[in-house]
Amino acid sequence: EIGGGTGTGYLVNELGSRPDYVIIAEPSGLDNIYIGHRGNVWGIIRVHGKQAHGSAPWLGDNAFEKMLIFAQEFLKRYRERVSSRKSSYLYEDERAAYPTITPGGLLIAPGSINIVPGTVGFSIDRRLIVEESVEDVIGEIQGLLDQVSRELNIDSTFTLVESSPPAFTPPDNKYTQILGETIRENTGREPRKTICIGGLDLRYYTIKGIPAVSYGPGEVGLAHKPNEYIRISDVVRVSRIYVDFAKRFEKAQMNT
Repeated sequence: EIGGGTGTGYLVNELGSRPDYVIIAEPSGLDNIYIGHRGNVWGIIRVHGKQAHGSAPWLGDNAFEKMLIFAQEFLKRYRERVSSRKSSYLYEDERAAYPTITPGGLLIAPGSINIVPGTVGFSIDRRLIVEESVEDVIGEIQGLLDQVSRELNIDSTFTLVESSPPAFTPPDNKYTQILGETIRENTGREPRKTICIGGLDLRYYTIKGIPAVSYGPGEVGLAHKPNEYIRISDVVRVSRIYVDFAKRFEKAQMNT
């Protein structure tokens, strides 16, 4: 579920599965095709001081107090830097068309109330739009980290926890167009072609140049909520669309 390295990643990278085209049956809604998804860079920023006993704080250098100053300055500058960086494509939520950074989901601390903390840290969850690369974002984070550390004279380090590249298949790709035509003729609705704000397994295929999209039954807003469900009627309709698409896809291949 998280990462997909032992599922789709193993299938593609270890078993060498190289299909011509992929549809992942994630719940996208009947009139929406996910043509990609955002990427992510997860990491921990640690701020360093000097640990001491809480009864003699003058012997230490409180890393927590330093972290408060550092985090405020780092996040302010970073958000200013990416605030004008908007994707050229349609996202399922328009706010996701901008890069985002979310701090503090995980906090690192020594865990004792009677000490001056020598090292503390906080997590950052950086989400990438499809035009960005993991390598550039890691370099951007490290570069700003070094700059803020020098200016504030605060010792800090960045540790990468996990990263995942964005995925993208152009909306004018002929396979994506065939799927869109199939959905329109079976539902009477023109499907939107959007970028998913979360992560999917598309990246394992697109990174190898294989066109891949997600289309499947289910309401997007219900994912991972209590009592999540999919209507049986939607499963049947999408199953028919898959079959119809396979026939159209085969015909298109024969004509090329």
